Amino acid sequence: MSLQCDVVIDAGVTFNVSASLADLLKHAGRSEPLTAAGCWRMTLRVCDDFTIAELHKRFFADPTPTDVISFPDRESAVEGEKYLGDVVVSIETAAAQAVDAGHSLAREVAFLALHGLLHLCGHDDARRVEREQMLLRQTQILEAWERDQGRLL
Repeated sequence: MSLQCDVVIDAGVTFNVSASLADLLKHAGRSEPLTAAGCWRMTLRVCDDFTIAELHKRFFADPTPTDVISFPDRESAVEGEKYLGDVVVSIETAAAQAVDAGHSLAREVAFLALHGLLHLCGHDDARRVEREQMLLRQTQILEAWERDQGRLL
């Protein structure tokens, strides 16, 4: 089965690896039990800190910017595909985290997009053990995709 990903880059945001992100998320979808069992679609939106702070405030009552937010929506369907939901990543927060982690912005955005996808698939990170499992799963998926691609993000 499959997972299709629409990548939306907000106006004013400079980021040019949207095709790679869509391929990565499609790859990840083949290994997650929920998305491997059907035809799914999702949207990844890359925005700025202001926009994600507005979403964070509106939906989570927290007016601060954050790195990634997931909005599950397993109820909608379009043209035979079930809609998994939306993932929103802040490019500015991702850039700061990439510097702290010592890797590329593309890799950080990919890591955050995977985190959001795992939330859409039902994973939770409320407890430390769950968070560690999610981070490990994100790393495994990203490294497997990079091996398949023969290049690093």
